[in-house]
Amino acid sequence: MNTKTRRRKAKFRSSGKTLRTCGATLTLVAILYVGLLFSYKSYESVAKATHLTPSSIASSQDFSSSPIPPSVSSSVFKFGVLSGPKKANYYLNWEIPYSKITELAKWDLLILDMETQVKSLGALKKIRELNPDIIMLVYITPQEIKTDAASGSSVMRQKLAAGINESWYLTDIQNKKLTFWPGTWLLNVADNSPQINGIRLNKYMAQFVANDLLSTGLWDGVFFDNAWKDVKWLTGDSVDLNKDGQPDSDIDTHWQEGMRFVYNETRALTNNKYAIVGNATSDVYKNDLNGAMLESFPSFLGWQNSMRIYNSSESNADQPINIINVNTGNTGKSTDLKKFRFGLASTLLLGGFYSFDYGDQDHGQTWWYDEYDVRLGEPISTAVSLNNTSKFAEDVWRRDYQNGIVLVNPTSVPQEVDLNGEYEKITGLRDSSVNDGSVVSQVTLQPRDGLILLRTFQSLKNVVFANGNFVQFFDKTGNRVRNGLFVYDNDVPGGSKVYHGDLDGDGRQERIVAVGQKMEIFNTSGKLFSGYPFGRDHKGDLRIAVGKLANEDHDSLIVSQSDSGKIAIYNYFGESIKEGIFPLGKNYKAGLSTAIASENRVVVGTAGNRLPEVLIYDSKISKISKRFFVSNTKIKGALSIAVGDLDGDKNPEIITLLNNGKSKQVKVFNISGKLLSQFKVSTGFNSGASSVGTADVDFDGKDEIILMNG
Repeated sequence: MNTKTRRRKAKFRSSGKTLRTCGATLTLVAILYVGLLFSYKSYESVAKATHLTPSSIASSQDFSSSPIPPSVSSSVFKFGVLSGPKKANYYLNWEIPYSKITELAKWDLLILDMETQVKSLGALKKIRELNPDIIMLVYITPQEIKTDAASGSSVMRQKLAAGINESWYLTDIQNKKLTFWPGTWLLNVADNSPQINGIRLNKYMAQFVANDLLSTGLWDGVFFDNAWKDVKWLTGDSVDLNKDGQPDSDIDTHWQEGMRFVYNETRALTNNKYAIVGNATSDVYKNDLNGAMLESFPSFLGWQNSMRIYNSSESNADQPINIINVNTGNTGKSTDLKKFRFGLASTLLLGGFYSFDYGDQDHGQTWWYDEYDVRLGEPISTAVSLNNTSKFAEDVWRRDYQNGIVLVNPTSVPQEVDLNGEYEKITGLRDSSVNDGSVVSQVTLQPRDGLILLRTFQSLKNVVFANGNFVQFFDKTGNRVRNGLFVYDNDVPGGSKVYHGDLDGDGRQERIVAVGQKMEIFNTSGKLFSGYPFGRDHKGDLRIAVGKLANEDHDSLIVSQSDSGKIAIYNYFGESIKEGIFPLGKNYKAGLSTAIASENRVVVGTAGNRLPEVLIYDSKISKISKRFFVSNTKIKGALSIAVGDLDGDKNPEIITLLNNGKSKQVKVFNISGKLLSQFKVSTGFNSGASSVGTADVDFDGKDEIILMNG
């Protein structure tokens, strides 16, 4: 919990939990654990001096005293580029229920109590298995401990308490122990606290974190709660830091230097391999920490000051881990969507992680919101204000991302905002009055509210479309997810088949254009290929499927015809791999629809006066591994098929479209042919053939079904 937030309370309320929950959701990331084995003898002497037993020392790694600590900017740990919004969960329950494992794995960063490494070891490993990129920080309070830690139900707190000498508790000049959070004693982390066998409490704390927590290989870093810059506000002048029976001077200086030692000693003991984050209300430790959490944002600090601290912390490290925690103020009102959006949008003005939960008395929720499913991509601008103010003055603020924009209104009055273009609201379930999917060029932002808007587009990526046709977007159950539109590339003829995507894996976009029987492939430097896969004289249209075959790094093309059963396979620059493929024999003339699935599978759809059928082949289209009928009724029209990951589980679904007049029937199957869902879509006056494709058009990490009238 933030220091001064607590200061304002006339009485501190008990959390009602076995664990105090102060701090906030934070984001850190450390990777690779250290493989060094340090001198056991050095730590053993410390253990004896502090009543630790050798069995309490973690077995996988042992960190001994180390040289001058490296700087934050030289940290070894790195994490991958994360698409905003970056989500953090400050989950401080001592045990992780089985029912929460999958939910927690959805976050980008977790702050979990140190007891979970004993009480929920299996859950930690499963979360990591489900989300290998997740950042997990272990939670500890360096300046306080539960009063019953030595005898209570905890395991790690018992181990920690066993090594804490009585002289290391924070006391007044009468040697009376001081308390802050109900049910805890304060600990003396000051740099002039008593030394026991050559070490102070702050060094013992750093050694405990290094040897008993980070050495396990379970964590990417540590989250130190209560990164207080001072303590005199709590203790007054009568505190006795050095235990000489006299009031101390420079209390806050000794305290701050002692806290700084905890952070730097932890970094030194672990060879700078782990992220070190603190729960702070200032930036005084920004050169010692990899990031900070601002709990109960914007708290007593106000929006402007909180954002300045946030900005200062962001500018320090190479990959900072800063967390903004907004909560309900212990009311449990998870439906305060305006408050949720305000915190999220404020976070997105910079590069931090965002957390929204109950409050400082119970950090332990897995609430999910519409905006969490949006992938904004990487930022393409810094935060700017409507009136060009600086230093995060209270004005309307905006930041642009690859896939959308973020707006924040921290003022006390509604603000009219001209967007200088058209943007699309997300289509949401939690707050459909705001996230209604409408296309807007200006919006009214309510006081202390925020908004995420998506960019509109006139072309599509990673799906083949007919140039100039109308397209619609649906989820797997038929709900419309974005507004329909006409897709068009200005420099190619109408009706041409067009595909935009990275065919060779170099991060740059290539384009495929098919006009009649001619197919061309372009890269950023010019034309790669131009040719006629089935000859110049054939009258049917080309059908193209793009995807990876045989675990290749680059894409391949499967080309078929609208009025023939012939297929050809090309590589990404137009070289023929295999031609003259007739999956159903040379007598079949009704046309084929193809798609490429994962694990070297090619999906083929057939129809034309026969039962519509899906056949799954190997990557060479030489052997059938599965086949199933889409309908038990013959259709005259074509069967269009596509493959995509509609639910984000990395397993492909097969989507089929039956062309029966203006009412089109869409069915979704798993790769084994089990029907998962189906729905009908009316195409109005268009009773001609339609086709189906998939792509992630709302940036939620899941493919959507794209219905195209052509």
